[in-house]
Amino acid sequence: MKELQKLMLVILFVHVTTVVGLWIYWDPLWFIASFFGYVAFLWLGHDLYYHRFLSHGAFRMPVWAQRVCCLLGVYCLFGTPIGIAATHVRHHQYSDTENDPHPAQYPVKAWSRTHAAMQTKDRATVVRLSK
Repeated sequence: MKELQKLMLVILFVHVTTVVGLWIYWDPLWFIASFFGYVAFLWLGHDLYYHRFLSHGAFRMPVWAQRVCCLLGVYCLFGTPIGIAATHVRHHQYSDTENDPHPAQYPVKAWSRTHAAMQTKDRATVVRLSK
């Protein structure tokens, strides 16, 4: 089984067990904990750190905050920080063309292509890291 397929199975398993767990063991505290986990991992790890900070360099962060957000982003299982950032930079260079690494017109393909197995090979030269 390919690396991407294994990763997609892990992500599917995590989502299914979360929904089943919330349904079977319903408790408002677990629901609130799940919501805060969603906010921490997806919003802080992926959206804030991977997308806004690494891909766009939109702002500066202290080193301790970068480390915390990087850890949260890694647990989203989207791929490595540098790989995701490089893929997104390539997306802006080649938006809606054949070379776009995650084209908007194919959402499932776009989502699966953001993972480590599909990321650009020249990632170190594509991303400008903030100092």
